[in-house]
Amino acid sequence: MKYIASLVVLAWLSGCATQETIDTDIETDAVTGAKVRRERINLPQNVECTDFAKLSSSVTPPELYGGLVRCIQEDRLNIAVRYFALAGTYTTYDTYRVTEAEPRKLHNKLPLRVRELVGEKKWREFWATTTTTLSTPDTLAEVCHDVRKMAPPQYTPRYMSKTSPAANVEGNAAAFYGKALESYLHCPKS
Repeated sequence: MKYIASLVVLAWLSGCATQETIDTDIETDAVTGAKVRRERINLPQNVECTDFAKLSSSVTPPELYGGLVRCIQEDRLNIAVRYFALAGTYTTYDTYRVTEAEPRKLHNKLPLRVRELVGEKKWREFWATTTTTLSTPDTLAEVCHDVRKMAPPQYTPRYMSKTSPAANVEGNAAAFYGKALESYLHCPKS
């Protein structure tokens, strides 16, 4: 259960992200009249909820979170848990590759956008399934196995930062991916 607590904290935290993934609008607060900056995270809307085994390591986290939205909407919660696990593992991995601190905060904002898009009722159903799945050793091991098979990401983390160069981790990609699996999902070392 302690491992799920870190995922819950992750889902509630927020920070900043890049303009490519974030739209910013300035709105006027109806009560105070003050100008308020509102950020909207863009997730692809045309992503299908496909069988997890059909995904590839070139699919970016925004695409995975877009698929997660669809999986939750279609009540395919067991697949949704795997999308969530892979997307979070990939964003964790990407925080090792992006050198600036601010863009890394997108790792925390993407699940919040999913919650916003699917609504509270659907999110609670998904989160109950996620909590049960990831707090049970056997099902956690299955999810870890599935996510581990996806291998390190094969894309450049431009969704995190258009200006910050990605650190070259190719020589250590497997080690960093293992570290992401361990720190995000708390997968046992293989």
